[in-house]
Amino acid sequence: MVFRRFLDNPIIRAVSGTVLITSLLLAGGVVLARQLGVLQETELSNYGRFIRWRPDEGPDQRLLVVGIDENDIQSRQEDPLEDGTLADVLEVLQAAQARAIGIDIGRDLPQGPLEGRDRLLDIINGDLNIITTCLMSSPSFPGVPPPEGVSPDQVAFADFNVDEKGIVRRAMLFSVPGQPPTMPVGQHLCNDSEPEFDLPSLSMVLAQIYLAEAGVELTATESLELVFGDTLVPPILGRFGGYSTTELLPYEVMLNYRSAQNSVEIVSITDVLEGRVPEEMIRERIVLIGYTSLVTKDLFTTPYLAAQEHVREMQGVVVHAQATSQLLAAALDGRSLIWALPEGVEILLIWLWALIGGTLAFRIRHISLVWLVLGLTTAITWGGGYALFLTGAWLPVVPASISLVLCGFATTFVKQASRQGYTQALYELMRGQLQREADQDTEHEDYLSALVQRASTIRTGVAPPKAAATLDLNHPEMQTILAEVRAQAQADLAREREQQARVEPAEVPMNQGSRQKRKRLEALLARSQQVRQGLGTAATPAPGTTSPQSDLEAGSAE
Repeated sequence: MVFRRFLDNPIIRAVSGTVLITSLLLAGGVVLARQLGVLQETELSNYGRFIRWRPDEGPDQRLLVVGIDENDIQSRQEDPLEDGTLADVLEVLQAAQARAIGIDIGRDLPQGPLEGRDRLLDIINGDLNIITTCLMSSPSFPGVPPPEGVSPDQVAFADFNVDEKGIVRRAMLFSVPGQPPTMPVGQHLCNDSEPEFDLPSLSMVLAQIYLAEAGVELTATESLELVFGDTLVPPILGRFGGYSTTELLPYEVMLNYRSAQNSVEIVSITDVLEGRVPEEMIRERIVLIGYTSLVTKDLFTTPYLAAQEHVREMQGVVVHAQATSQLLAAALDGRSLIWALPEGVEILLIWLWALIGGTLAFRIRHISLVWLVLGLTTAITWGGGYALFLTGAWLPVVPASISLVLCGFATTFVKQASRQGYTQALYELMRGQLQREADQDTEHEDYLSALVQRASTIRTGVAPPKAAATLDLNHPEMQTILAEVRAQAQADLAREREQQARVEPAEVPMNQGSRQKRKRLEALLARSQQVRQGLGTAATPAPGTTSPQSDLEAGSAE
């Protein structure tokens, strides 16, 4: 019984009917468009929008960037930086007890005097916490090898995967170099495309070194998911968040940027060599060395591209610092890495939002109010999505909002079309009823004419036809006829008044004549009622006297 009452609820009937079908169809269309990549760019743009909306978190005090800027290049007349100068910088950083050092500068070929090269290699090989970099090969790029003579344990790749329009949204943790082109190239660590050979990224190695000294070890689950201490690194596999057609690698994370311009403290090489950088800024920090000059073109477009013109691009060494910082913050500070719902749950969420939009539109009568409520619900969806994004959740806000609005519009359209259909059906029904009543007017007029003739016969003393002599005004059928006549007359009168307000002046005399005719008929009906009342008080005649009908005629004549 309770279940039946539940099913009989108007809202449940609506949801199980029009709204349910509409929401399923439209949500399915949105999901299909998403799978085909139609919404990918929009969802990725929304990811960047949420990144820009977040409060600036300021610099991570665990990192420092030693940049090679325009002044360094001009003052030292070194482009690229010589090996001897780089060795001098490493010695200063070692003396200040930097916890880990990452060199984001290509050193595949010697730069400057050979004495500087030998000294550089000696420093690197003597400190396992110094990491050099290379660039991995691809089908169109042979790759850039690491410095020759450096241990493989001190080599990491410095590549970034870029999305459409060259925007960096992801950071690789491990990867396998791609198959190099057929052109003859030397074999090195960063063009070995064996599937079993995984290279770590610069940010991954630096974070491992820092966290190991903090007692946090990198482990893997049975499903090969990475774990820093108690922090699981969300895997990016298949379709993740707004990605639908982009090929994602197994060990990637979404870049959870800290700031557009203030994510890490930056000092110049000249400042370091001339002792203008306090040791406290270096001690126990991860130090990255790289180009910050705009001339070198080591720049990447980030989600901050639309924030301000002068922060459209970010130096590669700063992007590495951001990627390293997010791993440290996740393991030590509890700062969430970006995660997304499983694909099936996202599809269910998109359909649920379509159902909400359809239900709201079905229950609200005024169209303008429907648009207002749908707009407010969409704003709440975006606000809730942004609030959860601050905790690391990347939800399908864009497809959910689209399904909400589309289903609301479609339900409103279907509801209006159905309502117009009902109105048309009622109109046709009323029109047929009025037509039937108009056809019956002639019959009513004939009946009233016969009634007039009978009254005239009574007045003149002429006997009526035998059938009329049996007329019984007290009979229920006669009472019904009288009531119908009265009601019809009232309806006609009301209709004539309405027509009088709309017709042209030339039609007025005809309507006045109709009203006079109706008045005469009503007077005749009243007189007939008096006749009926007079019959009720008359005495019964004796045998052999005149018939009751003759008495009725005589009374009427009097």
